[in-house]
Amino acid sequence: MDGEVHCPAGKIMIQEEEMSVRLNIEKGVAYITLAAPEKLNAYDLEMAKSLFEAVLRAEDDGEVRCIVITGEGRAFSAGGDVKFFKRIVSGEERGAEEVLLYLHGTVATLRRMGKPVISAVNGVAAGAGIGIALSADLVYASREASFVFAYPRVGLSPDGGTTFLLTREIGYHRTMELLLTGKVLGAEEALSWGLVNGVKEPEELLPFVSSLAGKIAGGPTGAYARGKELIAQAYFGAMETQMERERQNIKESMKTDDFREGVLSFIEKREPRFTGK
Repeated sequence: MDGEVHCPAGKIMIQEEEMSVRLNIEKGVAYITLAAPEKLNAYDLEMAKSLFEAVLRAEDDGEVRCIVITGEGRAFSAGGDVKFFKRIVSGEERGAEEVLLYLHGTVATLRRMGKPVISAVNGVAAGAGIGIALSADLVYASREASFVFAYPRVGLSPDGGTTFLLTREIGYHRTMELLLTGKVLGAEEALSWGLVNGVKEPEELLPFVSSLAGKIAGGPTGAYARGKELIAQAYFGAMETQMERERQNIKESMKTDDFREGVLSFIEKREPRFTGK
């Protein structure tokens, strides 16, 4: 149901929908909020679809000149919803392929759209949550934020454009460190690695990003769009080809014994016993 809400900076905006993803627009800035804090904004089919639709609406709205993506509560996004994965393991859920299509559609759209995009990483960004955060043009993090490549914990290969984005942002060896060790990268270390543009105190993050987005929205956004296209072509190249490889690999990962063991051990709060099968 439509109604007035307060944006991060305390301004009045129009709330478009009551869903796990909210789209609010004010003064040329679209605020997309992952709004399922009870599950750390972990995505399932409904959230993946809602996020994709919100991004498309923001892209198509002629009044929107800048986009901000953030999370509600303690997390930016914890990646895939383990309960959703459990339904896949038990055969109750057939939406895994559709989730990947929506997720990769979101990342690809954010990367190629002409409008500037800012991520405000308010808490943990895990798995594909990293991909969503890094698909923005500018990334700012709360001092309490962290980044973790969580896929191996549940026996999965990476998705969400993370293999493409991370290797370009932090290099091959640091990306492999995240994959093989499960390292949790804190905000300050993420800044030193070049993964984020800046780190703010938790209470300062959203006001700062909101102010910056307002300034960008008031700028020459046509020139920004042309510059973004040129820089993206030079820097990112064949990103969508790489995401198709990710999709194929994670699809195969979901057929393995290790995926089943990873999901069940996570839910049962025990160490996984992986066999490599």
